[in-house]
Amino acid sequence: MDVTLMLDPREAPHIHEFRVGDAAVFMLHRITNEPLEEILPDDVKKQWETRGIYAYFTYVEKRKNREKIQLWWKDWMKENL
Repeated sequence: MDVTLMLDPREAPHIHEFRVGDAAVFMLHRITNEPLEEILPDDVKKQWETRGIYAYFTYVEKRKNREKIQLWWKDWMKENL
């Protein structure tokens, strides 16, 4: 997952650093209609209920978690395309 910083195109408050990989995740979500919370582990899914997208950004602060999301999408593509 590309960790290059970029300007956050969303209109939400810019609390977290936004990266090219985040844009890719959001575009894949839009294209596939796959719920964003489905790419997250169960403990983060629970946080999603109260924190929404901020649960995602906290999760991807660790590079290894970004790699897990990338693998999740690769697996999804193998199964669905």
